[in-house]
Amino acid sequence: MAIHKLNDLGPPTEAMSPGGSDLSQLLRYRQLFERSSDAIVMVVDRHIIDANLAAAKMMGMDVKSLIGLETTTFYADESEGDQLRKSFAENGFIQDYSVKLVTPDGRELDCMLTGSATVNPDGNLSTQTIIRDVTEQLRAEALLSAREERLRRLARQNEILASIGQIVSSSADFETVFDTFTGKLGGLVQCDAAVIGLVDLEAQTVTPRYLNGKPGPDWELDRPAPLTDMLLKQAVGSGKTISENGQNVGHVGGDESRVRSTLIAPLRQNNNVFGLLGLFCNQPSAYDQDDEEFVELVADQIAGVVANAQLYARLRDAEELQTHLAQEGAIMAELGRVVSSSLELNDVYERFAELVRFLVPFDRIAISMIEPDLHHLKVAYSAGKRHPMYVDKDVIYPIGPTSQGVMNNRTGILVQGADFERVTGPLREASSVFKSIVIAPLIADDSVIGLLFISSTEENVYALRDLDVVQRVGDQIAGVLEITQLYAHRTETESLLRASASRVQEQAAELSYINSDLMRASKVKSEFLSHMSHELRTPLNVVLGFADLLTEPAFGGLTERQSRFVENITTSGHHLLRLINDTLELSKIQDGLLKLTVGKVDVAACLEECVNTLRSRRSDVLVTTRVDIPEESVFYGDEQRLSQIVRCLLDNAVKFSPTNGQVELSAFTSEAALGISVKDDGIGIDEKYHREIFDLFNQGHPDTSKKYGGSGLGLAFAKQLVDLHEGTLSLESSEGNGSLFTVLLPYRHDAAIRPN
Repeated sequence: MAIHKLNDLGPPTEAMSPGGSDLSQLLRYRQLFERSSDAIVMVVDRHIIDANLAAAKMMGMDVKSLIGLETTTFYADESEGDQLRKSFAENGFIQDYSVKLVTPDGRELDCMLTGSATVNPDGNLSTQTIIRDVTEQLRAEALLSAREERLRRLARQNEILASIGQIVSSSADFETVFDTFTGKLGGLVQCDAAVIGLVDLEAQTVTPRYLNGKPGPDWELDRPAPLTDMLLKQAVGSGKTISENGQNVGHVGGDESRVRSTLIAPLRQNNNVFGLLGLFCNQPSAYDQDDEEFVELVADQIAGVVANAQLYARLRDAEELQTHLAQEGAIMAELGRVVSSSLELNDVYERFAELVRFLVPFDRIAISMIEPDLHHLKVAYSAGKRHPMYVDKDVIYPIGPTSQGVMNNRTGILVQGADFERVTGPLREASSVFKSIVIAPLIADDSVIGLLFISSTEENVYALRDLDVVQRVGDQIAGVLEITQLYAHRTETESLLRASASRVQEQAAELSYINSDLMRASKVKSEFLSHMSHELRTPLNVVLGFADLLTEPAFGGLTERQSRFVENITTSGHHLLRLINDTLELSKIQDGLLKLTVGKVDVAACLEECVNTLRSRRSDVLVTTRVDIPEESVFYGDEQRLSQIVRCLLDNAVKFSPTNGQVELSAFTSEAALGISVKDDGIGIDEKYHREIFDLFNQGHPDTSKKYGGSGLGLAFAKQLVDLHEGTLSLESSEGNGSLFTVLLPYRHDAAIRPN
């Protein structure tokens, strides 16, 4: 920048002297200088010597502060000042010279300079320059240029959109026009690779259906990829076009050309996102808002075509599937006719295999049946490529984990490719020859009777549809295999039946003889028990009678020791007498000779009598009674037998209770039944002995009778008496936690009880 002082325009001439005629002209020039709307500055040797108000206003200063400053202060680039001085020195003037100035407050100004220069006698360069601030003018011109460029771009976009619309509507098979489409699109938007993918929202995957270029390692045609990329998820979730610049997510073209800009536009139909259009560029910051808006219009235009292409593909697949199903149905019908034509399956296996080959290609087919031990399979039929483990028919081999899983789940599986790394057993051994295997269970009468194996030496041959077909083939033959097995078993069974018929007759005669012996033995046993009970009770009653007499005062007083001995005699005698009576009555029950004498029973009095009898035998155990029976409740039963039931349960509870233990006897009503429970805090009974504790001569754990004594008749006798009353006797107990026995006897409106 250069500024000339007015006095530096040259030495005054005579015409310019104060008295000269040019003085008024000079004054007018000064007025023009000061009042000019353009900034004017005068510079000598890089210093401002004069400036008008417009120049001071441009710089945000006053004239006085501006004069004396170096011009280098105002250049945005100091080299521009040197270049300007050079132009002045060489030409003596400048016109429309563009330069960028900076004001003291930091504003940058685009300015246009016009001026002239002279060299003073002292050799200094003097300049006077008119400065015009064209910042706003340039800005307006830039906006106008941008607007014109945008209009040209919109026109180009409309032209391309019309061209794309013509292309995408030219064929229902979008694959034939995709490359042309991307070529047109690339004429306006930078694009090194493009993809159209279909979105599965339920599975959260995107499947590329059309590719142009290679946007990255995760994009492979028709291979679903997880919808994990945040840019993709954002586009799907928002339904809006999104771009991302500065990425480094994959390769475009070669290893050195990496994706640095991505633009994703959703494909929508009925406001639902069903796919994505992706553009990829190896240049950073390749996409702006205009690109997003344009590509969104393109995406909306091709969305309908993609949807129609999908529909067309589905219709085409449906037609092919219908044709295939018709052929498959005919083969299945023929297969059913073949396998049911004979019970000798060896005659039809070859035809069976031929028909299966029409449905599913294979190098080996095998049918294996489950052996009776349920741990082995036996080859019933095998054809095709041989393997050391499955050489011929009738080979027996162990069931592996994978085959066992098929049998347990009753569902077929595919084993191929990497699946062999996860299996063990025979199937892993088979992978040395076969690379793809289908296994289907053979189910007949709701039971798995065998397995059908379809194997190929090629990798990844089979799909889920093949598994379904093999399963239906297995269903066709499973029923026939079962009938064949049953037929063979029936023939064998008939032979065995004929062979054993005479033996059955011999055993029948022998059983008749044994039955007669048993009846005689039962009669003898009953007579013996009746006789022995009489023979045993008579002397035992005498012993008890004399023991009672010894306690009478008439025979003199007894010492404490003698009284204890007499008490022991009495207690043991009564126990032995009850044991004899229980044994005899138990025998009567088993022979069906014991009859109940049924009448009204005062349950509370009956229980109290049982408790009093017990207290006299063991005073160190606290026995409590609780009766919770409504007064209107009347129980019909055999009072004597009810007392025996309660005494048996109380004897058992007291016997296994510790010193100072507690036994609780309760009576209650429950669902039209009289309930009686006996609870103790004794040794308890292990759950594994609960079923057998009511058997004769059984006390649960083998060591119980050794430690506590007893015959094992009490609970068995009580159970028999409860059964006579058509009631139930149950047990709740665990080892070390006491026992609870509960009797439920049904209430009756009269004394009628069905005979046992």
